[in-house]
Amino acid sequence: MDDDSQLVARAQSGDQKAFAELVRRYRDRVFRLSVSILGKEFVPEAEDVAQEVFLKIHHSLQSFRGEAQFGSWIYRVTFNHAVNVKERDSFSASARGGYCASPGCDRGPWAGKAD
Repeated sequence: MDDDSQLVARAQSGDQKAFAELVRRYRDRVFRLSVSILGKEFVPEAEDVAQEVFLKIHHSLQSFRGEAQFGSWIYRVTFNHAVNVKERDSFSASARGGYCASPGCDRGPWAGKAD
């Protein structure tokens, strides 16, 4: 079985099966990290974050230089994106005077009042 650096090189050359293998290897870790940042009450949002992370990785894979391990890079992309989503949603709730219309907004770390 190929290691991550070999899969990245193949994926950078356009091998979609190699990219699919990277997704398979990292999807659970990306999801778990997203849940740990957003909160257990926000599983659907964490699923969205995970999907968006893999889209970002796919679009920017050509710029990955391999100076860090692929796992470190995807961890950082996931962390940054999840924090940005959390801050954006928190800001959105506070901008509405603390009211949040999204399901589950009445719970969790950035909860406002539910409508």
